[in-house]
Amino acid sequence: QMCIRDRLISAIKDRKDLIQSLFIPCVEPVYANLKNTDDWELKEGAFTFFYHLAAALGEDFTLILTQCNLLELCIQDITAEISTQKQKNEEEFSIGSDTDEEANGAKGGSSRQNNGFLDEKATAVHALGEFALACPTVTAQYFDKACSALDQAYIFYYDSVRSEVAICYKNLVKSLTKLTSNGVIPTYAKGLPVTQRLNPKVEEFLKEDVLAKYFDRIKQDEVPEVVGIVLESFKELVEALGPVVVDNVLDQIAEVTNMLLQGETLCQTYASDEEDMESDTLILQHLSEFLVALSKTLQDGFVPVFQKIYLNLKRHTNQKRDPEEIIIAYMIFAEVFHYSPSTVHLYGKEMIESGLGTKTLSDEEITRNACVMLGNIASSGKEAMLQNHQQIYGYLAHVIQNSQELPTKDNAIAAVCKLGWTAPKQMPQEIVQVVVNNSPLQGDPQENQTVAQFIIFFLTNDTAVLQAHLQWALAMLIDVILNQKKYQIQPEPHSQFVQFVKNLATQNPSFQAILQDLIGRLSACLLYTSPSPRDS
Repeated sequence: QMCIRDRLISAIKDRKDLIQSLFIPCVEPVYANLKNTDDWELKEGAFTFFYHLAAALGEDFTLILTQCNLLELCIQDITAEISTQKQKNEEEFSIGSDTDEEANGAKGGSSRQNNGFLDEKATAVHALGEFALACPTVTAQYFDKACSALDQAYIFYYDSVRSEVAICYKNLVKSLTKLTSNGVIPTYAKGLPVTQRLNPKVEEFLKEDVLAKYFDRIKQDEVPEVVGIVLESFKELVEALGPVVVDNVLDQIAEVTNMLLQGETLCQTYASDEEDMESDTLILQHLSEFLVALSKTLQDGFVPVFQKIYLNLKRHTNQKRDPEEIIIAYMIFAEVFHYSPSTVHLYGKEMIESGLGTKTLSDEEITRNACVMLGNIASSGKEAMLQNHQQIYGYLAHVIQNSQELPTKDNAIAAVCKLGWTAPKQMPQEIVQVVVNNSPLQGDPQENQTVAQFIIFFLTNDTAVLQAHLQWALAMLIDVILNQKKYQIQPEPHSQFVQFVKNLATQNPSFQAILQDLIGRLSACLLYTSPSPRDS
């Protein structure tokens, strides 16, 4: 029943009226379970109920939080686990138990009971973070107690607890930021230097406490999944708060990144031979998301870090590596070259050679990411990469002609579009027909945004290129505008597309007639296919 309640709260979190009527009456009996029961699974369920409710209600959860004394209960359960079980842990658990299952297997008694006991503690840590995020003002009164509890828990033997501690630290930083910023997470400017600092207390807690522990866990935790959660939490802090999170720790970031890329962290050296490949892929996936978030946030401020990690990252594109590693490595290069354009001038030519070398490989995922990378190198490198365009066109033409998978072909077509608008005079005449023949893109629908940008560039700068395909070009733009959700078009470019079409309709009579015809036919089609009231 508790599981069903939790799922319902998550599903209707935007309907506070329903939450008030359906779930507030449950608060008293659930709180009784949390306070009075010795059943660990019931207590875990109660904490879960309350943290879902906190996430749904936000500041409106304050009264429940204070009346039920939930923060005190969280801290009590976290510290009780460590203080009352410390001696037993040392006697009955091997320090080398690197997973929750091994830890439970090492201890006598009921495995279910042990799991319930330990999972409840992990849930209490998670609840602490959710309560802090929802109600920063109340949490501030317990901040020192919470930090003291987490100081002990972040190296706790049960890896689910360590994972939850990483998430909880992230939420505490965000909570403290809201507390010192009029209840909101402040906006920030991307890039370095940082133009807006956080409150000194927040920065001190972030740098001296949270990030120090994150770096320690990345290096010293023996479980890859925990390292992955730490990287994910670190990434989310960067995305939420901006460059101020990392501007003073760039050297440490480069250091741990190189350790991860070289397989030198404890979890990588601790894994058995059978686990090595899976662990490396898991860690590289989380690392890739972290590095992309850094590049997107720091922009060219990411260059000093990238210079230090470049060689170790490039080694993961070696064709002798596991294909999953190669796929992820090319994805990282593609995103960094897009968000940090100055990296192209340093490493673009080397990576063009690397990308072209995938032509002989049969793995289409590798080919796909190589296409994205080559397109981003061309568009970010601009004039500096012009001499390589013909080589890249040759590679992309080969992929478009020979690929058996639509997503790969679509990424090659999108890369062709980027080369086209970067250097229109060097674009082969047949390229436009290739784009026309394959649009709208079906394998990677998101790349229809790239096709729309290609169309707008030439309608703005050289209409003659699309003169024979005006009907297609305008129909494609309308299709992208009307199918924003289907093609996952972000709001800003979508607004730009809409404005561009409006301008065409009002400023260019030749386009106006075509647009009116297209819109008329489209309206008729929508009217014909619209569902009846009964169907809807």
